[in-house]
Amino acid sequence: MQAAPPLATATRPNCPALMASTHWRALARRAMNEGNTAGALHCWLQVRDAEPQAMDTLFHIACCQAVLGDRDRARYLFHELAERDRTPPALRVRAAQLAHLLATREPGLH
Repeated sequence: MQAAPPLATATRPNCPALMASTHWRALARRAMNEGNTAGALHCWLQVRDAEPQAMDTLFHIACCQAVLGDRDRARYLFHELAERDRTPPALRVRAAQLAHLLATREPGLH
């Protein structure tokens, strides 16, 4: 009997990694809705650990870092997302736009 591929386990409803990811995603969204960006960042980092291949997670992490003032790290992550082949096209475009925006605007300008 062959072992299931690593990503196949994440599609099972009772998979611990998927359950953890769902939990942390919900907490991250709630934290953002409450204006708790630092808490949301913590939660998105937990999601990244549970789902390292999820590109949307890196996008959310970069957004949190930008809001918290870590522009260089946010720009780096947005740029990485824009350059990765496996990033969904719409996310790739948005990440490129935000990387450019962070590179051209002065801190504090909206």
